[in-house]
Order: sequence, then structure tokens, then C-alpha cells
Amino acid sequence: MTITSAARLELRLLGELHAAIDGSPLCGKLYDKVLGLLAYLAVESDRAHSRERLADFFWPEIAPESARTNLRQALYHLRRALNGERFLQIQRDRIRLAPDAPFWLDLHEFRKPLPECDQCRSLKAPERCLSCLHLLENRSTLYRGAFLQNLDIEDAPEFQEWRSSWQEILFREALAIHETLRTAYERRGDLSKALDHAHRTVALDPWNEEGHRQLMRLLAMSGQRAAALAHYAHCRAMLARELDAEPEEATEALARAIEENKLAPATTIQRKRERRPATVMALLIEPTDRRDPEIVAEQLREPRRRAMLLAERAGAYVVQTPDGGLIGYFGYPAALEDAGRRAVRAAVDIVADAPPSFALRIGIHTGVIVMHDDTMYPDASGQAPAAALRLAALALPGQVVVDEPTRKLIYREFALQPEPKFGTYTVCASEIARNTPPPLTGRQTELDWLRAQWERVRSGTPGIVLIRGEAGLGKSRLAHALRDLVTDTGGTAWKMHCYAQYQATPLRPIIALLEDAYGLQTDDSPEIRLHKLTDGLALRYPDQLGAGTDALGPLLAPKDDEPITLSPSDKQRLFALLLELLDELARRQPVLMILEDLHWADPSTLELLELYGRQRSRSPVLLVLTARPQLRLAWLEESAVLDLSPLDDAAMRGLLEVIAPELGPDAVTDIIARAEGIPLFAEELARAAIDPEARGIPLSLSYLIQARLDALGEAGRVAQLAAVLGRAFDRELLERIGAFEPATLDDMLARLEVARLIVPARGGYEFRHALIHEAVRASLLHSDARRTHALVAHKLVAELPWRAAHHPEQVAYHFTAAGAVDEAVHWWLEAGKRALAVPALAEASAHLRNGLALLARLPPNQANANRELELLLALGQTLLAHEGYGSPEAATVFERAFSLLRHQQPCVERFQALAGLWLVSSSQKGYAESQRLADALLEEAEALGSLELRAVAHAAATNIAMWRGQLARCCEHAKQAIELSQAANRPWIGINGYEALISSLAHLSWARHAQGREDDALEASARTIEAARAGDDPYTLCLALLFAAMLRRFRGEVARATDLASEVHALAQRHRLPLWEGAAGLVLGWAAACRGDAAGVERLRAAVATLRLAMPSALVAGLHALADALGAAGDFAAQLETVDSALAAAAALDEHFHEADLQRMRGTALLQLGRREEARAAFATARRLAQAQGASGVLSRIPAD
Repeated sequence: MTITSAARLELRLLGELHAAIDGSPLCGKLYDKVLGLLAYLAVESDRAHSRERLADFFWPEIAPESARTNLRQALYHLRRALNGERFLQIQRDRIRLAPDAPFWLDLHEFRKPLPECDQCRSLKAPERCLSCLHLLENRSTLYRGAFLQNLDIEDAPEFQEWRSSWQEILFREALAIHETLRTAYERRGDLSKALDHAHRTVALDPWNEEGHRQLMRLLAMSGQRAAALAHYAHCRAMLARELDAEPEEATEALARAIEENKLAPATTIQRKRERRPATVMALLIEPTDRRDPEIVAEQLREPRRRAMLLAERAGAYVVQTPDGGLIGYFGYPAALEDAGRRAVRAAVDIVADAPPSFALRIGIHTGVIVMHDDTMYPDASGQAPAAALRLAALALPGQVVVDEPTRKLIYREFALQPEPKFGTYTVCASEIARNTPPPLTGRQTELDWLRAQWERVRSGTPGIVLIRGEAGLGKSRLAHALRDLVTDTGGTAWKMHCYAQYQATPLRPIIALLEDAYGLQTDDSPEIRLHKLTDGLALRYPDQLGAGTDALGPLLAPKDDEPITLSPSDKQRLFALLLELLDELARRQPVLMILEDLHWADPSTLELLELYGRQRSRSPVLLVLTARPQLRLAWLEESAVLDLSPLDDAAMRGLLEVIAPELGPDAVTDIIARAEGIPLFAEELARAAIDPEARGIPLSLSYLIQARLDALGEAGRVAQLAAVLGRAFDRELLERIGAFEPATLDDMLARLEVARLIVPARGGYEFRHALIHEAVRASLLHSDARRTHALVAHKLVAELPWRAAHHPEQVAYHFTAAGAVDEAVHWWLEAGKRALAVPALAEASAHLRNGLALLARLPPNQANANRELELLLALGQTLLAHEGYGSPEAATVFERAFSLLRHQQPCVERFQALAGLWLVSSSQKGYAESQRLADALLEEAEALGSLELRAVAHAAATNIAMWRGQLARCCEHAKQAIELSQAANRPWIGINGYEALISSLAHLSWARHAQGREDDALEASARTIEAARAGDDPYTLCLALLFAAMLRRFRGEVARATDLASEVHALAQRHRLPLWEGAAGLVLGWAAACRGDAAGVERLRAAVATLRLAMPSALVAGLHALADALGAAGDFAAQLETVDSALAAAAALDEHFHEADLQRMRGTALLQLGRREEARAAFATARRLAQAQGASGVLSRIPAD
């Protein structure tokens, strides 16, 4: 090992001694006195120590010279382990740890004083702020056991005394930390955390009856009466066994109060106002032999106590019904990821445990419970327990009946018998569920890497790998795919699993594996279980059966009244036995061992794994671990860690095609977007999409996310408030609505980051996944959510006006969610207008539709009619820009707007509605209708007397006259529109950016070209672009550039047309203007075809298809360009067909601008095809039309007869 100048020495002395440099354990001849010397120098690092003192300290019973020799040897081995003297300062007579060497000591960190805290000073003693509580939590985790607990140097009594003194000091400090945390969390109402520290206090100091009483009291207050009484029995038995003593009177009195149910649980639990998923188990219990009620009540006592104990052990909150039954809530008061599995497993165990003289019926319902702070019951609505009781009533004696939501949670683990009549399922406890696992998709690279690790093991090199990833990414499925590969080739594979409820049960996954391997049944007596195991081990591994076997007894047959504990000596012997068994198993053939969900492992299992990993057994074993990202194993090299990333869209699509082939493409796309690469989310969303009764987020996902939320305590409340703000949120607004102290909020946000619920994003935060946001948001009561949304909206308007002005859609969203319809309508209109100005057309359309939908809920009156008109006009403008002039919805919107004003006197709003109808008219009904509406606009504008409106009306007349081939009239209206616009000295952009000056100049340029006045045409075009660039409207600039590009196309100027059209295309893409993007494609396709690029024609065809839908009035112009390109490409047959289609469209639209030139093209194509007479007739028609229109420019291009 090479130590760099930045290397850090890390020493853990609390518990078993562990020394490492940058995570790598020290190696070498590290016997007890070498380690003792290192520990002493580290703890007493504030000074140097004389050689004589150290020699006498560690070797007091031998001659001084021999002691000094031993010290020199110890220092030699220590220097080698530390790879030199960087960490040691060794002088002739004195030794110490080098003051400037970086080293970390858990004892120093554990005893470091808490920083001065203004928040704590402001609280009433002994309360602590959350930030300081979290610091204390971190300190408490450092105490892994007694100081140097396994370093016992019997021939160095002064060292032993020094060690014992520190052990007592640190033990008392650890107890004080846990007592402080227990008291603080209980005061805050967080009983789950208070219980955790009460458990730790009892584990540290089992002879302290006060600690046992606190634990009993908290268990009872949290609704776990059976567990509280079981702990009392354990305490009583321990005192009698170890001290031959009875419990104190205070302990007895507390036990009686708990027995008589005098500690009301519901008033002391930290109750939240929220909705949460829960699985509710209802147990009906009655004796088969009904006699005197008093006798029955006495007989029910023990079976009910046993049932309560089994349910609580599985994580249930249990209450008793008036008729003697039980209701167990799994997921209350804290969520459980596997609530459904726990409930059914507990129910099966309860039925198996019940004496034959009692009939048990169990029903299990999964749904949403409503927690209120004004009721003593877990479910304020009462619906969930009522549903569970109905299911229990359907069960026969000894049966467990579940509903459909519960089935969805457990079908992979339990065999179920459907009962179609009731829509329920009976659990078949004796059968194994047979289900095909979901396919492994998108993980071939990862599977290949695992296969390579297995091949190394088969070659004789053992290995350990950790598959790490978020819940649902496919860790288990990947491990199972490797298991299938191993077993398919004749290999041996074993699987173990860690569960959350067994985090305090030593070696639970290993014991479960032994139970499975040797046929140990739950109803076997402790003696039979141990006998089966020892017999099985003796048969398979006679050489390994030794002193550790007896330590398995308490683990195989735990007593109801006692928690499982292992003494250090028992643990050491047991670990040795288990490691020997694993080695023996692998000596016969390579073995794959899978241990899933290591983040839930008990400390003993983690300790055993570390021991195995550091020993690096020579037996060919591949140990595959799976865990969530928060798990870090210091002893495992990073090269052995496989971190899973979300799947890409292609892999997700492949997964959905297999598991839900009946889903349509839209549903698949929606699921891929919501699942964001997480296979489990995709599977659950797919099942919900298939189920016609499914609503909201699948329960399995709700449980997963709610469990994370509950583990965070008060930080979970911050997550709920943040969820109201949206998936993305910022700290400033969160602080304002929550009235948090800045330091407290920062601490809570950091905890949410560590819990992987949120991530920093764009100057604020966002929830890591959309479904996490949805689930957190759904946990709030609807009434609380509405109040919070209202608070947010008012804070934005009153305290953050700049933000409200720039993000009115946020204000609108919160007012809408708060049910404040009137305010919401106003802000949706503001949001729509702002988005239209950007332009962000899709967003503008959505905002304005939201406003109209809400407005329909308000009473009809003139004020609301005015607001509807404003919303309609803005929406119509948006639809024209987004969907084109052919938008049927835009026509409907403008018709509705005009209908609101039909019987009113002329006004600006009526003019706007009429202008909107005019803009859609040519595409909807042809240019004749457009002419009628343009005339109406002129009348309306004259009546209003506005220069701006008269300019717009003449611009509309210019437009229609040009398309109808009335070139002189077009030029006259253009002249008036230009003069009026200049006189008004400001543009009018009232409908779709329709600016009179620019529109008139653009159409005038085409008319002048048709008349053969090319200089005037180019001048008008240049003025169009100049005026558009002077403004700040991308829509209008696109119009000006596109008209200029088409003018250059008419003139055959390929390069200049390309430049202008390219600018339009880029501008339209940047501002998301699909109409102009498609129109630019028309010119670019024409230019490409003229350059001999065959793909240009196809691009033209695509552009024409788009015009046919988005802007039918411009279809003739598109076909004209396509016909021109086909002629340039020499495809005269296709050109003729296209010209004929264009002429038919022109006739339908009453569009005549291109008619003469189309006839000229037709004649050219016919001539090239050898159809001379028809060509002559076409040319004659072209001349007649051009002469009638005064289109000298077109006439000059027609061949002489």
C-alpha cells in the first residue's frame, strides 16, 4: 500500500478496533499490544510520551530493558503497518502521533462539543432544535460498542485500567445522548424515533429498570400494547434469572396500567393531517365452544395476545374492536414499503398459531386512510377498517381473504384462490406462488459484466459485487438473471433476503436460509428446530460442526418475550462456524450467493459480511449483494460496485411491449414519460393503465415513497409543502410559506437530498422523479392542500410581485388548486397573454383553455362575458399561430367571440373577432367569403374612425385582392394601408401579429412582380423586411422573410431564396412556430430540387401536405412551387398532374393569383410531352388570364403562339 501526502488515518475505537488508511485496512503483524499502542497514542495525542512510560505501561511484569526491546518491536510493526513514519513522531526518548498528520478518531468526533446554536437558546430547556438533534443522531451512530471492547490485554493492568476508565466515561455519554434524543423526540411527538432511542438505551444498559419502563411506556403509547407487555415479561424474567430480584413497584404499576389500557395511544402519537396508503387486517376470533361469556372472555385473552404480538411484530398498529376482534394497520403511523406482504404473512402466521378450539377469520383490505388530528382513530373516515371487516365476514374459519388492491401487492409471493362471486381472493398458505418474473430489458451490458465475474469464480477466484440502484431499477431482476445463467449451466445458487422488520434481528437472512435448507417449520418446537439443523449439518459437514452450533439456538427459536441478543463470544463462535460452512459448501463446486436489499440488513449480518470480505476466502464463491444508493461498504472496492442507471426509452418500450402488449402507442408513450427509466414504475403504471378501475398512483409505488417520507420525520412535512409548489421549487418561496428558520430549512432540505427525494436543479430543487412528486403531493389532505395552495398564491402576489408578473402561470396554478376560481381566471389570462408574447404557443393555448374551463363554473354576468371574450380572442390568436389558418378550433373560437358581440355597436373587440374570422375564412370557406369579411372590416373600421383599424382593414383588402388576382385593386388598398399606418405612427398587432404595414408591403411586392414591375417589387420586399426587423415580433418577421423568399423563388433566384428561407426556418424553430417552419421548408425544398437534389422534391411534397392541413388557403402556392420544381427536374408528367391539382384547388378556393402562371406551366408540360394542341390552348388561356389581371410579368413569360 502506498501512502500519499494527502492520505488520512482513520481509527474506530468504539466497539471493535478498526484502523484504515483511506479506507484500506492496516496490514502486517498487528498483535494486541501493537493495536493497544496505536489506540493509546491516538486517544492521548495531545502530548508526547516517554519510552520508559510506554514500556512500563504495556510490559510492567518484565525487566525494563526487555520492555524497551518489546516497545521497539511494536513500533517497528506499527511503522510498517503505517508505511513509514508520516503518522508517527518518534524521537530518541519520546513518541507521539505526528501533530500535522491527518487522522480521524471516532472518540474525538463522538465527544466534540455541539456548536453554539441560537435556535436552541431560544427554546425552552431541555428542548433542542432539529439541526442539533440531527448532529446528536450522527454522534450516537459512532458508538458501535464499548471502547476497545475486544482488546483485552490482561498482562498490562494499567492499560486495562485506562481502557476501563474510558469505557465508563463513553458509556455514560452514549446513554446521555440517547436519553436526550428520546426525550426531545417524545416532546416533539415523534414516537417512532423516541422508541428507537429507548430501545438503544435498554440495549446499552439492560440493568437499568428506568430504561425498561421508558421503553414499555413508549411502546404502549404508540399502540403496541402487546409488545409493551411482552417487554415487561422479558424484563421480569431477566431480573429473576440474572439478579434473583423482582421488578420495582414503579415497573409493576406501569405494567398494570398498560394491561388495563390506561395509557391512551391515540392522544400521544404524533398525528399528521394527511392521506396515506395502508393495508388493514381485520381479525374475527371466537371459540368453537361457546359457553359462559366470562369463560369465553378469559379463553380469548391468550389467543388475542398472541395474535396482537404477531401482528405488531410484523409492523402493525393494532386496536381492539368492541366485539373482541382486532384491527391491524400496516403502514400507520409509519409507512411500510412491503405493507401488503407483511399483513398477509402475519395473517397466515396468526392462523397457524391459533389453537384448534378457536375459529379465526381474517380479512385484508388495501386502500387510503385519512389521518386527522381531531380523532383518536387511525382512519378518520372509517372506510378502510369497515372494508377489512366485511372481508373477514366472508372468510371461513381459518381462512385469510384479501381484496383486489391487496392481491396486486402480494401475488408474486402468495398463492391465491379467486372467489369471482365476491371479487375476493383466499390465501393458500400451503402453496407457493407461481409467477413469471418480468423480462430483463436493457441490461445486457450489466449482465455480461456479472457473467464475467462468475467466470472468474469458476476459474477459482472468489468475488463480491454490489448491485446498487434506486428502488425499482431492476437490481433483483438482474441478480435473478445471473442466478438463471448459473443454474442453467449446472451451478449452485442460494438466495437470501433482508427485510425492514428484521433490522434488529441478528443474522436474520442467514437464519432464513438455514430454515429453508434444512426444512425447519414455523410450528416446530425450539428443540426440534435445533435438532433438525444440527443433524443436517452433521450429515453434510461433520468436520465443521463445532462450538458455534449452540449459539444458533436462540436465533432459530426466539422467545416471544425476549429480544434476540448475542454475546461477543457467541457471535465470534457463530461467525467462525458460518464462514467455515460457506467455505465447505464452495469446496465442492463454485457457488453463487445472492443477498438482496442489504440496506435493510441487521448489524450482525453487516458485520459478518465485512469479516468475510476482509478475509477474502479462497473458496470459489461469488457473493452478489443488492442495495439502494445510500448504502456504502467501506471495505468493498468501488470497482466491485455496479451502479444501475435508468433505462433509455427504447428499452422501456421493449419492456412494455412484453408485459402489456395491449397498450396503444399513446399509452406507451405516456408511461415511458412518467416512469422516467425505472422499470418497476413502468410495470405498475402499465397494470394501472390496463385496469379500468385503477385511479391515481399504483399503491405499491405509494407505499415505497411514503415509507421514505415517514423516515424523515419533520423533513417529510417540508417535502409535502415543497410538493405543493410543484415538481420544481425554490428555497425562497418554501421558506416563506413554511415560516422556517433558514438553518432549519437548509438542514431539512439536505436530509431530503440524502434520502434521494429531491435534487438541486436550476437554482432551486426538484423532486427526483415525477411519481415521487405525485405521491408526496397525494399524501396531503385535500383541504390542507387547498389552504397551502391559497397561501402560496397570495405570497406570490403580495410578497413576490416581480415573480408573479413574470410567471403568472404559477399564480394561476395555485389559485386553481386552492379553488379560488375568480382569481385563477384572471391569472390564467395573464399567463396566456405573456406566453403568447414570447411566443410559447403550446403553453399559451393551455393557459387560456384553463381560464375558459374555470370561467364556465362562474355565474353568467356581463363581467364574466367580458373576460370570456378576452380569453377567446387571445386563444384564437394563439391557435392561428400554432395550428395555422386552417385551424377549425380557431374558427370556432372566433365565431363564439363574435357571437358575444353580434348585437352590439362597433367596438375594438368586435373588430378583433371579425378580423379573426377573416383570417380563417379563406382556408375554411374560400376567398369569396374572405372578400365579404374584408368588406365588413372596412365598414367596421370606418364606423370606429380609428387610423390603426382602418389600416388593418385595408391590409385585409390588399390580401384578398392579391389572392383573387385583382392586382390593381390590391395596389390601391396597399397604398391606403401604408399611408394610414404611417399616419397612425404605430402598428396594430391585435390578431396573430397581423401588422398592417408589413402585410400590405408583402402582398404589394408579389402584385408588383406579377405586373412586371420588378424594381417596385424588390423595393416593397426590402421595406417589408426592414419594418419587420424594426419590430420585436418573430411571427411578423417570419411572414416578411417568407414573402421575400417566395418573391425570389418567382424570380428564379435559388441562392437568395435559400438564404431567406433558412432564416425563416431557424427563427420558426427557435420560437416554435410550426406554420412558418413548414412554409420555409417549401422554399428550401424547391431550391434543393432546382440544384438537382432529388430529396428536394420529397421535402416539397411533405411541405404541401402540411399546408393542406394547416393553411389550405396557401395550398395553391405550395402546388405552384412543387410544379415548378418538377419541371426543373424534367418530370413533366408529374408536373402536369400537379398543375391540374393546383388549378382544381384554385377553383375551389376562388384563388386566381397563380392561375395564369399555372396555365403557362401546363402548356410547357404538355409541350414537352408532345401534346402540342393542348399546349397551345393552355398558353392561350394563360395569356387571356394574364391580360385580364394586368399581370404583364406573367404575360412576358408565356411563349408566343
